[in-house]
Amino acid sequence: MGACTKDPKPLTRTDIEESIMVWERFKKTNANSYFFTSVTSSFSSLKTESTIFVANGNIIRKDYYATYRNDNGDWVEERFQETGSNVGQSPQGLAPMTMDDIYKMALEKWLKPDVKAEVVFETDSKGILSKAGYYPEGCRDDCFEGIIIKTISPL
Repeated sequence: MGACTKDPKPLTRTDIEESIMVWERFKKTNANSYFFTSVTSSFSSLKTESTIFVANGNIIRKDYYATYRNDNGDWVEERFQETGSNVGQSPQGLAPMTMDDIYKMALEKWLKPDVKAEVVFETDSKGILSKAGYYPEGCRDDCFEGIIIKTISPL
């Protein structure tokens, strides 16, 4: 191993529980009103950002942004915004979910794969979940199952 690499710390239930406690404090401090941006990227050039806005525990808006190369090699941008009862109408990007939903998905699905896999759980500098999921054994490209959160902030 090189001097700049380190073995990942094994994931423990305590890591997740500590992150949930940090999340609960953040949520209470900010009246359960916040926004977060989830990102994806692909070896085929597709990059997406979905920003979900939550006010008092209710999803009120979803912004979607994507860039990719078309068949001619030109860069294409797509963006849209959904509000109110229209949130979730488009299948593109992250399905509308709160951070509570994300923690639940992490605990029930992403951190308990039904295949041999490398499980990943990371938090941001505050201790809030920033990446949860797994890479199936033998994975080559674009096979991460889970979520990556780039930012989370009070609304």
